[in-house]
Amino acid sequence: MKRIIGIDLGTTNSLSATVFDEGPEVIGTDGDFSVTPSVLSWTGSGWLVGQEARERRITNPENTVYSIKRLMGRSLDELSETIQDLPYQIFEAQRQLVKVRIGESKPYKEFTPQELSAEILKKVKQRAEEALGESVEKAVITVPAYFDDAQRQATRDACRIAGLEVARFINEPTAAAIAYGLDEKRDLQKDGHVAVYDLGGGTFDISILKLSGKIFKVVATHGNTQLGGDDFDQAVVETLKDRIHQEHPEAEFDDPESKQILKKTAELIKKKLSLSPETDYSLDFSKKSMSFSGVFKLEEFESLIAPMIEQTLESCRHVLREAKLSVKKIDEVVLVGGSTVIPSVRKQIESFFGRPPHVAIDPYKVVAIGAGIQGHLLAGGRRDFLLLDVIPLALGIETLG
Repeated sequence: MKRIIGIDLGTTNSLSATVFDEGPEVIGTDGDFSVTPSVLSWTGSGWLVGQEARERRITNPENTVYSIKRLMGRSLDELSETIQDLPYQIFEAQRQLVKVRIGESKPYKEFTPQELSAEILKKVKQRAEEALGESVEKAVITVPAYFDDAQRQATRDACRIAGLEVARFINEPTAAAIAYGLDEKRDLQKDGHVAVYDLGGGTFDISILKLSGKIFKVVATHGNTQLGGDDFDQAVVETLKDRIHQEHPEAEFDDPESKQILKKTAELIKKKLSLSPETDYSLDFSKKSMSFSGVFKLEEFESLIAPMIEQTLESCRHVLREAKLSVKKIDEVVLVGGSTVIPSVRKQIESFFGRPPHVAIDPYKVVAIGAGIQGHLLAGGRRDFLLLDVIPLALGIETLG
């Protein structure tokens, strides 16, 4: 049979997966990384993609593009808050959609989010083909549960540009359900309900799934396309700027290089505080002949992100009301997305649902693995369960399989 891979096209990272003889697993690598950072850097003659591009965010900030997923199918008005934090130029193009402008002077290069996203897809496709030793033509593509029709169409356009046929779109929480549906042991005689809490780099989704025998059905879903780990980073950035201004009141950080230095430092602080109660940090603004260092404590970070975690909990309350369920009716909680490794996120979720969340599968990989399993099934592989998916925002009706 002709293989259909699964692709998780993420805000922060992208990766692919398929089913091998040993079972489902992520395929393709970017250097020593099992995922490809969703970052592009323009060299003047072409794109660097992945980790190599990510490393140029400080040395080539004006021409390095990330968080592209947040731009997909959006108008300039819808992106007014997001744009302020990005070092690259975004402007309104035809039909009120946006383009990204690359270059410090004319002639500029201009790209749609679909064209940029296609470069990431090409890289993921290339890595998969190298690892598998065969061509890849079709893929199951995951999207946030709250992506509307315009965002889904933009993603489809990106796949077409990348030379990929979309075998199927599935919601990211649904992909997680597929992965856990094959891995978990449960009493098939009893119905159950699972909450899939998906907090990634740029988006948040919460979905309630009903499990009847071997049938998965998404009964309710809710989310926020503008909330994720990037917002945690930005909260840290604003705190760092406030601290620097106490010593350097005239300092400005609107230039691309400063934005990237602050962003990279904030990401590092966030990662270190997932493992330690405090961390040192140091910022070197070489062009400003200015440096700054300090200590960031875990309780400070938790205080910063608490309002955003509360927003996700409000979505949890909303989706439970929509599903007409109480928290006590939730049998299991599944965490998806890199931002769920943050201890305070896990603590709040456990407190809300009254049970520890399930993280048996790497939350960074679970969506891609679920998509890979679905691709395997669509290609004619073994199938011993059914999946019912619900399309949000009244885009369509429930579809089987």
